[in-house]
Amino acid sequence: MMFDPIELKRRICNACAYDGELSVSCYCADHLIVEGQNGSISIGYSSTADFCRGIALAIQHLRASDACFREEQTRRIKSSGVMLDCSYEGMPTLATLRSYIDYMAAMGLNLLMLYTEDTYEVKKYPQMGYQRGR
Repeated sequence: MMFDPIELKRRICNACAYDGELSVSCYCADHLIVEGQNGSISIGYSSTADFCRGIALAIQHLRASDACFREEQTRRIKSSGVMLDCSYEGMPTLATLRSYIDYMAAMGLNLLMLYTEDTYEVKKYPQMGYQRGR
């Protein structure tokens, strides 16, 4: 396990606006498996994104008052995510990026790209942004 499951659980619960009790056990699997029985949640995962998605799915079932559930998902695409346009005064703050990443993780996304153009200056490289409207 290359991540802190307690911290990730806290962050995903926060992203999903869930403040109820969530007792989770986890194990490695070849795809995502989320099982719940009488308030006890078990998550089988193959990646950090699977684990986060499993927490969000468990919250969804708990909100629906499902006493017993089992859900399996297999990732068909290795990397999936979004590209944020951060050009022309559209750069998000670090806090906004962290929140965005938490929302993405709850959806099982594992890729974030920040699109920038040569609209900023790098003093060491004056050719960056050359003749680009500065």
